[in-house]
Amino acid sequence: MSKVTVNLLGAGAVKISGGEKVIYVDAFSDWLKLSGVKQASLILITHDDGDHFGAKETARAALNTGAMVVGPPGIAYPLLADEGFPKERLRIIYPIHLKQPVTEEVSDIKLKVYQTTHFVDWHPPHVSYLIELAGKRIYVTGDSYVMDDADPDLQHLDAIVYSLVPKDLAAPGVMEAHVVALEDVQRRFSPCYVLPSHLVDCDWTVEPADLKKAIEVKGLENVVILETKEETFEIA
Repeated sequence: MSKVTVNLLGAGAVKISGGEKVIYVDAFSDWLKLSGVKQASLILITHDDGDHFGAKETARAALNTGAMVVGPPGIAYPLLADEGFPKERLRIIYPIHLKQPVTEEVSDIKLKVYQTTHFVDWHPPHVSYLIELAGKRIYVTGDSYVMDDADPDLQHLDAIVYSLVPKDLAAPGVMEAHVVALEDVQRRFSPCYVLPSHLVDCDWTVEPADLKKAIEVKGLENVVILETKEETFEIA
């Protein structure tokens, strides 16, 4: 079976590779301009905030690699009208209810798409993704900490990429709040690994090395801290 690897590319951007498939999540934005991307099967967007989505960057990456783009309704007009992106390369998926996720297969990759709420006080159409790739199941939260622990598909996942909230939402006790959140994810969902996102090149949470020390002090196991975008984690 092919190995599956994860890179955290900055802020909420994620790269997941397995076999001949490469998936990018929230990686082509106004904030993060990746260059030289030559392979992508899927480009997934959780919402249309500028640090997670840029129409021009997303369209360029998809056209250069042949990737399909998947996301909620907010990405449609900028891609189709502003960038002239071909509609057959775009799949808009937005479940109508928080408790009724939608399962789709796109580019031979199985997705379960959840409507989820953004963790601050505005409400853009937001989704989170359960991705099945090369025998592994990986959940990417995006800018949301909502996870339905009644959904058996979210239990015992191979990995959860879990985005930490901004400092002003976690305060007081920013580091403690992050550790408690990660401990709660482990307790409720029992994943093999939790990979905190919003750490790499992201000055509004905490320093990765500091969080790593706090997790070690707490004794949390299987929380994986990636400190640079070049660092790769292989899901065992």
